[in-house]
Amino acid sequence: MKKRILSLFLITVMILSTFAIIPVSAAENTFDADDDEPVITTWEDLDAFDKAIEGGNFFTGKTVKLAGDITLPSDFGGIGIDKDGAKGFGGIFDGQGHTITMSGHAKTETWSGALFTFTQNGGNSATIKNLNVDGNMKITAAGMEGQSSILLGRPLTKELIIENVHISVDVSVDMNLDTLGAFIGDLKWSGVTYTNILIKGCVYDGTMTCNKQGSYAAGFVGYTSGTNNERHLTIQDCVYAGKVEFKDKDTSRFSSGFIGAIAGGSNQSFTIKDCYSIGTMTFVEETSGDPNGIVIGQIQNAGATINIENVYYVDIKEHGGSENV
Repeated sequence: MKKRILSLFLITVMILSTFAIIPVSAAENTFDADDDEPVITTWEDLDAFDKAIEGGNFFTGKTVKLAGDITLPSDFGGIGIDKDGAKGFGGIFDGQGHTITMSGHAKTETWSGALFTFTQNGGNSATIKNLNVDGNMKITAAGMEGQSSILLGRPLTKELIIENVHISVDVSVDMNLDTLGAFIGDLKWSGVTYTNILIKGCVYDGTMTCNKQGSYAAGFVGYTSGTNNERHLTIQDCVYAGKVEFKDKDTSRFSSGFIGAIAGGSNQSFTIKDCYSIGTMTFVEETSGDPNGIVIGQIQNAGATINIENVYYVDIKEHGGSENV
């Protein structure tokens, strides 16, 4: 056991060491949406980036670089919009090791409190990489379908890569919440064929506190829905070192370190490999008996192909409830 704990500690240190901070000498506005490689240095730049997306510039095929640490205002509403048709980012967002800090905001009018509301509707691919996300969120009212996320609400591109992203955000949920995923809220939209969703080399070590009813809360992806569309998700070389805490004893269910629930048909596959689960889930007392999981909270349809390979874990449950692998 001591050797296993030591190995878990070492692998976590190795992954966290990849997030190098790049110093910036001056915090001047640098963003120009027409540049081949637009640069974001300040909050004003990030706000202009958001407005460009809302105006129909999805930065398809471009790399947008973050060149400074940014703290979001408390009324931040997410990058992208769900008005007059979902609009989201369709390029490569390279954080270059910098940190975006959340300041207690929660988007309540449309979808979620996520940093990115969507990726490009109907786009081929999007990438978010080399980014640290810190701070805190407070969710007090339902978004669309009662779901939320920290990094990305819902991908609408066929392909998505999230790589070398470290999320340390603490989330307080003060409403009845259906789905909460740190990296992706859900893969539920029936209009998208997900040919490749890859989350690689990422860490979640924040805390999700559900003060009321909560289901499908997970360190990586909240919920994947069963549709007739082909969809494939891989979580690889990642670490769940966070905490999911339920305050309501009767409704803490179907939650886990990696995926809250899988509801997929035979044309869908979900792979979790070479990962570590060293976080916890806590309960007020014995729950109603619905399972929570170390890796997956619930499997609703056995038709999907599910591969779990080389996943190392410690006991995730602290109080009450039943537990799945």
